[in-house]
Amino acid sequence: MSGRLGLFDKYGGVLRQNIDAAQEQAAYDLSRILRFETVNGAEPAERAKFEQQRDACFAFLGELSARLGFAFRMPTPRVGVIECGEGAETLGVLTHIDVVPAGKGWTYPPFSGEIADGCIWGRGAQDDKGPLIQFLYALAAVRDAGAPVQRRVRIIIGSEEEGGVWSDIEEYLALESAPDISIVPDSQFPIINGEKGIVTTRLGLPGLSFSVCESSIRFVLLEAGVAANVVPDEATLVFEIEIDDTQEEFERLMAEFDERTGMKRPANIERDADGKVCSTFVFKGHSAHASLPHAGRNAAAIALDFLAGITRAEGGTPPLISALQQGAKDLKGECFGIHRIHERLGETTCSLTMLKLTPEAGSAVFNVRQPFSIEPEEILNGIASKFDGATAEFIGKPLRPIWIDPALHPDFIEALQAAYRCVTGREPKLMSIGGTTYAKALPNALNFGPCDEADGEEELAHQPNERITLEHLRRNLLIYAHALAALIVDE
Repeated sequence: MSGRLGLFDKYGGVLRQNIDAAQEQAAYDLSRILRFETVNGAEPAERAKFEQQRDACFAFLGELSARLGFAFRMPTPRVGVIECGEGAETLGVLTHIDVVPAGKGWTYPPFSGEIADGCIWGRGAQDDKGPLIQFLYALAAVRDAGAPVQRRVRIIIGSEEEGGVWSDIEEYLALESAPDISIVPDSQFPIINGEKGIVTTRLGLPGLSFSVCESSIRFVLLEAGVAANVVPDEATLVFEIEIDDTQEEFERLMAEFDERTGMKRPANIERDADGKVCSTFVFKGHSAHASLPHAGRNAAAIALDFLAGITRAEGGTPPLISALQQGAKDLKGECFGIHRIHERLGETTCSLTMLKLTPEAGSAVFNVRQPFSIEPEEILNGIASKFDGATAEFIGKPLRPIWIDPALHPDFIEALQAAYRCVTGREPKLMSIGGTTYAKALPNALNFGPCDEADGEEELAHQPNERITLEHLRRNLLIYAHALAALIVDE
């Protein structure tokens, strides 16, 4: 520890000077990279746009690396690598440029990279384009300090992290050996040495068919969710209304429906091309990362409560609605028999993240973050068992939890702790999270930043108004520069 303190005494001043000189340009380049709409979608049209934007983003990173004096290469079309330094050992920094859909409710456009109100706004500012730019500039600050280097640094940039399959990193590791130790800046400070596993289950469901008000109002659609790892902030419910073509009959039926539902009549009542009148309800919630369902308000759950209420009044709630309603509200998975607790990783979380019901068929996606002592197949079967006639499959690759024993990597952990302590003045602690990151893809990998609740910073990954303040940008540049110095500079 005393050696690192001496190293910080020797190089800390010049590191701060280098960061201060580069901060404005780092902010500008972060703004630029946020403008690439690298939304990792599954549909063919979405995929085509994603690949075009991904390639353009990698081209930008190649130009930025050259400007900063770093070597940039692409071992595969889906992975970029930035390298610096020499040495027998390699320190990896694993990041990604793909992002989840923007959703609604933004103060500034989500792909504008707007610098306003003391912040840089945009999808990816925290997860994970922001940390990529921060590490790149931190590495430049360490190199320009003129310190002797004993380790090679390899920044590995993936593009398939949000999809959960991680075939990009698998493909890369088939070509090149993994770094000896790695930092994954995709969570929180101080240091994350444990992650729950992840199991995302898609259910194929039977259709849902019911009518209310003497069969004059028929269920047509319930739809919610934009991604498998985001708590839905909006749900749409559509009914078809069969009435005589008179305003009087329409008003009578709507008044009865208002009374039964306890809701004000929706504004958007329209007649479709077949002459049928459709009434649409939009339920608003609050999005959150699926690993933190308690931080959100699930719009699908709100819509299911509404459906349960009106069908109960008509003689009984369909079992499908009851099962979905229970699953949407149970954020621990107890109703599926999958709840577990671990002393280091915490307890299971379960989120209903996507839902579509029609009279013909339906589908639902549950995103589960589990500690040790339960296998993915148990989770899949536990969820499926509550839905009669359902089929079940995994989305992406089920991943088991990880925990890195501090006793096995004392120098690595102490270096990160020293950097955090030096910059913030706070005592760093080891933590576990429910999120899943590329740390599971490499051996000896720890999460380190970019958010810090101790600074009053809100984690906004997968939420509207994702952003980083300019003050926190500088903090992260300093922490990462000191961490790199502690790990690669020859004392």
